[in-house]
Amino acid sequence: GGDGGGDGTEAEPPFDVSACHAPVTPKGQVAELFGNKTYAGVLLSTDRGATWQPHGRLSDPRTDLIEGVALELSDRVLMLFRTKIGCVFAAASHDSGRTWSVAAPLNVPNPNTKFDAIVLQPYSDTILMALNNHRRGVFC
Repeated sequence: GGDGGGDGTEAEPPFDVSACHAPVTPKGQVAELFGNKTYAGVLLSTDRGATWQPHGRLSDPRTDLIEGVALELSDRVLMLFRTKIGCVFAAASHDSGRTWSVAAPLNVPNPNTKFDAIVLQPYSDTILMALNNHRRGVFC
């Protein structure tokens, strides 16, 4: 996709692989989230983790995209991030994580604190989030 999205060809080590949710796609790919000081994305494996390919180069000039959570919904994979500017950001993939939309702010306040999210039923669109929704400073 455009600025902030990518086909994975631009991603370069070093990666800090997060300990966040990493879904297995319907096609059997294993996904692990990565991030560094500049951008975030996913590492995909089609051979049960023997090799990994980076996909996505998600970033925003206003903030870092921190500690992503990937959720497999009915028609897309959604990645949510905490940020330093007062709200949660999101990016979506409609091809099991190979390409991503531009990361954009959601109307979900978060004062730069860790959150978690799950899909309540597999491949549904009902998301449950546990987060600190305190508004501190300017809200996105």
